[in-house]
Amino acid sequence: MQFDDRLQTVLRFRADGAVTRRIQLRQLLDLLGTSPSEARGEALDAAYDRLVELAQEIPEDDRAAMIGGSGLRLRSPRLVSALAGGEPRVAAAALHRAQ
Repeated sequence: MQFDDRLQTVLRFRADGAVTRRIQLRQLLDLLGTSPSEARGEALDAAYDRLVELAQEIPEDDRAAMIGGSGLRLRSPRLVSALAGGEPRVAAAALHRAQ
């Protein structure tokens, strides 16, 4: 059995500056974007809560660019749905990037 604690590690990361908040957002997008659709748990819920917090601290254009940029895999219906319900540019980038 393998234990994956990457999500908990990212959530423990102290993102108290503009650069570190962007790093944490990108890491969360990467991890949540490839999480299985049946995945559940406290860490996953905490990660989605943190996305909401980061959305209040990182401008819409920056988040849209991050989501629309190359390399991001959006395979999680839950994440695509969460992003698509947000601001127009973020939603458009998420729907464009969704797989």
